[in-house]
Amino acid sequence: MDELDNEQFAVGHYLQSLLNAPLASSPVVPREQLGRKLKLMQFRVGKLCCAVEHRYLAGIQPILEAPVPWPGEAPPWLAGYMEESAQQAKIIDLQALAQGTTAAPPEIQGSQRLIALLQGRFAIVADEVLGGINIYEKQVTWRGQNSQRPWLAGIYRADTGLVILDVPGLQELLPE
Repeated sequence: MDELDNEQFAVGHYLQSLLNAPLASSPVVPREQLGRKLKLMQFRVGKLCCAVEHRYLAGIQPILEAPVPWPGEAPPWLAGYMEESAQQAKIIDLQALAQGTTAAPPEIQGSQRLIALLQGRFAIVADEVLGGINIYEKQVTWRGQNSQRPWLAGIYRADTGLVILDVPGLQELLPE
């Protein structure tokens, strides 16, 4: 065999080895490396898809009446409160909070739902409830310590930017 034949043989052999080689698959990450499993309830607020951990969820209910306006000074994202089982459940307009709106929140509509959190101490107005999802904490891009949004825990990027709420951080923003 001359030199050209040797090169053609080597290239042919290489191409044949590629054809016979098993296809490379994406690396499989063992579950123990993905961290704790998170059970989330998803809902939509305007164009924002949000989720809260099930452990914070107290219930989901239709809005039957408009919330009572908050007495005195209140942030513009606080839609008011509702009397629930001898306690005042503060109602948050998350869309106004996320956008940093300074105008009064829009009127709440009967087609919306209340996502009640922390034994009903407060609730978020949601346009639509999307259902549950299970993810692992390593799949979330968590917010940094210097974040200007204490209500934002992180973002689950695999689901078109699902915003995971920091429920205790959200509660800290509420007036007494």
